[in-house]
Amino acid sequence: MMIITRKKQKNKTDSDEEKSYKDEKVINKNEETPVIIKSENIGFKNIRESKIKKDENKNNNNKDVITIENENDKKEKRQRNFGLYKRYKENERESSNNNNKKIIINSQPSDIISISNLDPQMDIFIENEAIKRDKSLYNSLQSQIIKILSKGNLPIFNIENYKIERQIGEGSFGLIYQVMNKKSYIKYAMKKIIANNLLSLETFQREFEIVHQNSHPNILDILGICIRCLDQTTYVLYVLMDLALHDWDFEIEQRQKKKNYYTEKELISILKQISSALFYLQRVKRTAHRDVKPENILVFNDGIYKLGDFGEAKINQLRRNNARSTIRGTEMYMSPALFKALQENKDDIKHDIYKSDVFSLGYCFVYAATLDFKIIDNIRNLNNDFKVRKILQRILFLRYSKEFIELIYKMISVNEDDRVDFIGLDKLLKEQNFK
Repeated sequence: MMIITRKKQKNKTDSDEEKSYKDEKVINKNEETPVIIKSENIGFKNIRESKIKKDENKNNNNKDVITIENENDKKEKRQRNFGLYKRYKENERESSNNNNKKIIINSQPSDIISISNLDPQMDIFIENEAIKRDKSLYNSLQSQIIKILSKGNLPIFNIENYKIERQIGEGSFGLIYQVMNKKSYIKYAMKKIIANNLLSLETFQREFEIVHQNSHPNILDILGICIRCLDQTTYVLYVLMDLALHDWDFEIEQRQKKKNYYTEKELISILKQISSALFYLQRVKRTAHRDVKPENILVFNDGIYKLGDFGEAKINQLRRNNARSTIRGTEMYMSPALFKALQENKDDIKHDIYKSDVFSLGYCFVYAATLDFKIIDNIRNLNNDFKVRKILQRILFLRYSKEFIELIYKMISVNEDDRVDFIGLDKLLKEQNFK
């Protein structure tokens, strides 16, 4: 029902001002076009348009007002605005609760499931709805995935319990994300790897099983894995890990911008931590990393550095130092033997896999000590150990001791026979007195 009234406007009292949800159509006698004024309550804030006033010199009583009221519209508007207000308050309470949650970094996930306690009927592996409807295919793929997982001892987690927040890096075979557990609000790092068949999936799982077996304080641990089947030929492997502050390469770049050189004590502390991890891999696990570089060394709180990304790691099954191996690693940090083979397009080269890792680590420390990546490129072009030693002395003697310079030289010696492995490096670090 529409009620139209015509009345003379009179001065409004405070109680009149409190009335809302009215549409007033004001006709100014001195103007040809009417102007619509709305005063509307949207549930959490009164938005009042100031009224159009006539010239202050004119009498307000001369203004005619036509008030149009639609009772159904008013009722619907009140209901709608009340809903807005209710949702606003709910969002406000939720935001307040989230702000009061303490965000924790690096803690053992509470939802991890041991492979021995895994329920074969648990629906966390198959994502494709069409496969789920085909019970025969579903059971076949489910059993194959569980069979692969059962070959190792990696814990299982459910990707649905985690929220992906942002991409933080890129490792071997996949991207790395920062994720947060939806229940505990704890943050982790997660690698996402695509496998195009079950054989590739099993290979990836076996490589991460090697890392999980490496129990060392300076090796990044695998907290759990999750496998999802997208279709019959595509699988996704999620790998949950501790979340670092950043990688060592980022830290070096920040110091480079500020010309904030590492002290010898700082570099020796980092070297002892990473070489201890690689010594453990060589002596106990007979494993070489094969891609040592600043991007694969992660920085945590309290000056803790950990070795990560074992995508290229290789177990020395021959149980001896010299072994034929395919070329792996990042070109700039490759040992001379690997670098030469790469230039000559050879994929099979005889070299000491541990001494090649020592060389790569030595280059990392040349970069960190000088804060200049070009130095590595200059040394790379030298094929004479005498020249390598001379250039190291020239660029490092102002900030570092002779003992430190000699240690770095023994790590990056061109001649593999003169270069130490991690057992020899561990001995040198224990014998020498550094600044």
